[in-house]
Amino acid sequence: MDTPTSLPDRFAAGTTVKYTRSLADYLASDLWVLTLVIAGAVNRSFTATTNVDGRSFDLLLPYHDAGSGPATDELTPGVYTAAEYVAKGTERYQVGGPWTIQVLPDLTENVDQQLWLEKIVAALRARVSGQLAAGSEMAKVEVEGRAVEFYSPMDAAKLLDIYESRLRSLLSGGALTVPVEVHFQ
Repeated sequence: MDTPTSLPDRFAAGTTVKYTRSLADYLASDLWVLTLVIAGAVNRSFTATTNVDGRSFDLLLPYHDAGSGPATDELTPGVYTAAEYVAKGTERYQVGGPWTIQVLPDLTENVDQQLWLEKIVAALRARVSGQLAAGSEMAKVEVEGRAVEFYSPMDAAKLLDIYESRLRSLLSGGALTVPVEVHFQ
């Protein structure tokens, strides 16, 4: 299997990620050091090693920290920003990114895999359909410490449209999704 030449745009937490990066202007043999920075809910930096060719860099994101540094099992599922930097002495340059990457849940972990948005959409659907009783004038749906408040079933229906659209976009990899109403006669 060939080693990829770039960071994948999505991977699961707790899996090994590796790729080889060649930079014509910043050779490993000239003592440049390549670092990948992943920033989001958790911030981690991964330093590359020099490839056997002496010119390129091998980036390895281990699945588990064995006392040697950061690992992908430390990344909580979510959307992150990633960038690559080279450094030598007092010089430092961004050579890749920023990219948006998605860290997916580690399916081997015994955790709730349902997304927060999915839970909010389910709760709002229940409220709109009358299955979730509203308070006197205002209702509140709370999931994992995040709350959505609304004053009427009409407000709940508007919020449901917004959150369903966000969920569709997230599940489609960021593609814009627009519901289309079709009538047949």
